Amino acid sequence: MEMSIHRALAELKLLDKRIEKSIMESPSYCVPKKKEEKIINGSTLQEYSKKVEGTFDSVISLIERKEQIKSKIMYSNAITKVVVAEEEMTVAEAIERKNNIKHKQRLLERLQRDLYIANNQIEDMNSRLPDKLESFLKATLGDNPSTKEIETVSEMFMEKNKLALYDPIDIKTKIEKLEKEIDEFLTEVDFVLSESNSRTTIEID
Repeated sequence: MEMSIHRALAELKLLDKRIEKSIMESPSYCVPKKKEEKIINGSTLQEYSKKVEGTFDSVISLIERKEQIKSKIMYSNAITKVVVAEEEMTVAEAIERKNNIKHKQRLLERLQRDLYIANNQIEDMNSRLPDKLESFLKATLGDNPSTKEIETVSEMFMEKNKLALYDPIDIKTKIEKLEKEIDEFLTEVDFVLSESNSRTTIEID
């Protein structure tokens, strides 16, 4: 029997429910019984035995069908190629990347936060330097310093105390690259996978 991946995925969800329901609603697979008892829960021993065996076989059959469908889907995903954000990959790779994109999103958030905090600290601390410089000049040069002395000491003070961004990884470029990669991938991946699942088929016994 041939079915699309889309239909197979829907059947997997249905099988999960049917398996759980069958297990929950199964008659007791073994019960306490007196030697002379011939009836169990309103059924003869033969009827009860057939009911229990039939239920067990039915549950096993459902489980095996789910395993078969899942296996065929996994094999198909491993060999079926798709293109997401101009990059060719297997369906399995696309699914795995989609599941893991949250890590890149968290990394992006961390980079953005670190850049924001660092820039705010730089702006705040540097805005205080003129007042600190004025106090430093008075304490260092006294009341009547020359213009040359003021310029020289001011330059040394600012050079020593002014904050600048230390950026060993070129953080703005990394942020832009991650934003582009994440946005393009998430914009396309669901549509591409849905399209692939609707046209790709597997053979089920």
